[in-house]
Amino acid sequence: MKFLIFHLLFWTFSITGFAQSLAIDGYAAMVDGHIITAGDVLETTQSARQQLRRRYQGRELAEAQARMFDEGLQRLIENRLILSAFKAVEGKLPEGAVRERADTILRERFNNDRGELLRTLRQVGKSEREWENELREQIIVQQMTGQFVNRRIHITPRMIRERYEEKADEFISPVEMHLRAIALRPVAEDKLPERIAFLASLREELLEGRDFAETASEISQGSHANRGGDQGWVRISTLPEALREALSPLEPGDISEPVITGTQHFLFKVLARRGGEPQPISAVQASLERELRDEEFNRLYAEWIEDLKKKFSVIRFSANQEAIQRRQ
Repeated sequence: MKFLIFHLLFWTFSITGFAQSLAIDGYAAMVDGHIITAGDVLETTQSARQQLRRRYQGRELAEAQARMFDEGLQRLIENRLILSAFKAVEGKLPEGAVRERADTILRERFNNDRGELLRTLRQVGKSEREWENELREQIIVQQMTGQFVNRRIHITPRMIRERYEEKADEFISPVEMHLRAIALRPVAEDKLPERIAFLASLREELLEGRDFAETASEISQGSHANRGGDQGWVRISTLPEALREALSPLEPGDISEPVITGTQHFLFKVLARRGGEPQPISAVQASLERELRDEEFNRLYAEWIEDLKKKFSVIRFSANQEAIQRRQ
């Protein structure tokens, strides 16, 4: 009964290499003698699977759910390996750690309403004792991961410098332009040549000295006409492709060729331009360090899990309960 609510959410697949149906209480894996059921996997992936149902349908949904199941099962296998390692070294949690975590959740998620917490637990078929045991296991996994992975991560200034030099082309400050624009609403297709000719003629007048701001105030149909078409500073990379192509080569003082889009027709004047220079390492150091830390974490974590698989047995089962993978 523990996983009945998740069984009702549906779990049916029809893709090659995966069972067409999966019993909710069927064995998915066994780690160091501890059984992981299909229901355990469904429970931990419930929220993510609901998001998949909003994004996909049909075969794509089935394939995405199958991948989600495999990923969820892998996480549970890894967690169970870590719990076995904790038991093997006779690890101990700080006194009161579980109670402190439970009180934090009660306060932050349930506004200190224990009745609401218990009602929520009943809805998913859990007792308070089972929930606290899950919290205990979460804390153990976090503690062990910190000890055997996080504490081994060492990112040096040299590593950051080398990564900066490897990716120097990516660290260019974004190009921004201070623009004025004359924007006109589109016309019927048969009138388009006439519109382009008008804008081309107007551009010549502007290049010869006609005041752009005054002209924009007079004829522009854009939202900034009353400001002389002043668009402020605009990041070029955020603009539609047609505008990016027209504006990217321009320098301060330049006036664009007519730009025709489906929603408006434009002439632009570049008042100022900034960006496009290499960013100093100080501007990207924090993001580079996070990137390197993530990579080191993933590498060390994978090595640790592989080592645990050599110490504790892992058996994965197909839907018909046959072992499909075994590591001793």
